[in-house]
Amino acid sequence: MKFNIKHDTKNQKFYTEIGGKECTLKYEKINEQLYNFKLMFVPKNLRGQGIAGRVMEYALSYIRKNMAKVKPTCSYVESYLYNHKEHTELIYKREMVLQDDLS
Repeated sequence: MKFNIKHDTKNQKFYTEIGGKECTLKYEKINEQLYNFKLMFVPKNLRGQGIAGRVMEYALSYIRKNMAKVKPTCSYVESYLYNHKEHTELIYKREMVLQDDLS
C-alpha cells in the first residue's frame, strides 16, 4: 500500500489519509530539542496493515534530521521504540540536559 505521509506543524501531527480517514501521530513540541509523542491513532478498519509503523518511521526520521529527542507518552510509541532498537538514541531520558536548560 502506497500513501503520502505529511507533517502538519500548526496542528502538531504527522499523518496520512487513506480512503478519507486520517491515521495520525499527535505530538507536543516541548522545545526545539524535545517532542512528546502523545497519541497514535489508526481507524479500526485500517489497523494491522503497517500504517502506524510507516507514520512512526517518517516522524522519527524528522526527529533524527532535526537532532531532537522523543518523549514517548503513547503506549504504541513506547512499544514501537522498544521493538526498534535502531531508534534508541532518539529517546529522551530524564537525566539528559537539554540546551535550553543551560541558558
